[in-house]
Amino acid sequence: MKKRKLIISIFVLALICSCNSQSFIKKESIKESSMEPSMLGTDSLKNWHVSSIGLNKLAGINLHSIRKFDYTEHKSVTVAVIDSEIDFKHDFLKLNIWFNPLEVPGNGIDDDTNGYIDDHSGWNFLGNLCNKNTRYAHFESTRILKELKNSNKSSSYEKLESLRSNYKKLLEEGKFNKTNNDAVLAEYRELQKEFDSILHKRAYDLKAIDSLKLQIKNDSLLFKRASYWGELLSYNMTEEYLLFHKKRSDSIYFKSLNLNYDDRNIQNDDSRDLNDHKYGTPLGLFDNTLNHGTQMAGIIVGIAPEKTKLMSLAISAIGDEHDKDIALAIRYAVDNGAKVINMSFWKHFSMHKEWVDEAIKYAADNDVVIISIAGNDGIDLSESFKYPDDINELREEFVDNFLTVGASSYTIDENLKPKYSNYGKNDVDIFAPGERIFTTTKNNGFTKYSDGTSSAAAVTSGVAALIRSYYPSLTAPEVKHILMESGVTYTVSVPTPTKENPERMTPFNELSKSGKILNAYNAIKMADSVVRSR
Repeated sequence: MKKRKLIISIFVLALICSCNSQSFIKKESIKESSMEPSMLGTDSLKNWHVSSIGLNKLAGINLHSIRKFDYTEHKSVTVAVIDSEIDFKHDFLKLNIWFNPLEVPGNGIDDDTNGYIDDHSGWNFLGNLCNKNTRYAHFESTRILKELKNSNKSSSYEKLESLRSNYKKLLEEGKFNKTNNDAVLAEYRELQKEFDSILHKRAYDLKAIDSLKLQIKNDSLLFKRASYWGELLSYNMTEEYLLFHKKRSDSIYFKSLNLNYDDRNIQNDDSRDLNDHKYGTPLGLFDNTLNHGTQMAGIIVGIAPEKTKLMSLAISAIGDEHDKDIALAIRYAVDNGAKVINMSFWKHFSMHKEWVDEAIKYAADNDVVIISIAGNDGIDLSESFKYPDDINELREEFVDNFLTVGASSYTIDENLKPKYSNYGKNDVDIFAPGERIFTTTKNNGFTKYSDGTSSAAAVTSGVAALIRSYYPSLTAPEVKHILMESGVTYTVSVPTPTKENPERMTPFNELSKSGKILNAYNAIKMADSVVRSR
């Protein structure tokens, strides 16, 4: 049983680290599918999120029906992806990359005088000119506790108890994962040595192990060890794979959770000074272990492929994003023409919320839609917080260009809300498909398992880009409310357990402000109606 738990811990760690960076995503000629034919397959759930509800009884966004509208013209729309860096070389993305028309790449000159030298397709706030990139950042609770420790102001911090509790929990999880990964790697090496000896170091696979088990079935201890070794092989858990996760869990424990670690050493900026913005580097240091931005980009382009341009703004490492980077990235996106900003990240605390709030207001003043995520804690946000948000100290919205999106699943039953998705009658605006989303991934590949509110936000950003392309006269608030009001209402009850009532069920339409799931066809139809009525 102990060994079985060790295996499970590896998969849990891999899942957490790959899903999000802050835990340990027309004209008549529109295609039948938003993805290329080579991306399609026999899997009935592949691209389910763009399908029609009536055809397969899956809660998709009905993208295909948009073909009924005749769009004689539509404009290019830039979507800023504030995340980890996008892989610009991916075949499915490279034609949709935004390029700064005023910047000459590689000449070492700030041609457009915007303060960023050679920002030809966005900016990397994590790197430096020595080709180094921040891979591990502090969690926000680590960051704030470090700041409070150095400033001796901990007694005045109003959320100190919650902050310490969060840090303690993360520290315990980090130590658990580190210990388990060490143990699994050691066990792997011991088993490999043992079975290399038994099988005389010849090449072997699961078939060879199964054959061996038939020969040693009377030796219960050896049989169990062979079964365990076979299980490792069946999951393709190579030594390289285990070393990767050991290194990651070690780095999270010794860097992201370490109060003495300097997570701005590479940038060499003053993270407490918003005016110190001359740091970072042009894009091009793509680190395929930080793959989240590429996945979000693929979802957006998969929905709005024709006129969408992707602006990559890299701020996400393993850990939590810095408020300074968030604020500067939003301002960069606005100043360089983005009309939609996708922010598929969240955190439980915010050291400088005021910086981010001012940037969000700046986007609102300049008619830019911001799509953010509800988060993946499975909680009611009315009883908690997530950042960034558009909520002031009175829990009132201070702008009207910001959407918070929860994740929905494909089956219209009690599983419509995945367990992990946060929700909130007053804090989440709408839900969108976020389970088993097919998208781009590293090494020019694809995955059909992009899960989470991150994916739901990217789906929403794709539809927002369509609206802003087809109907550019619509304002950011109009786009926001069209997305919310045109969705589909589902009244099926879903589990929303609490400590007091673990069996609690809630109608799905009570989980968000709109009570709906995004629907692309309805949104375009409503946008068309609004524009024609003017």
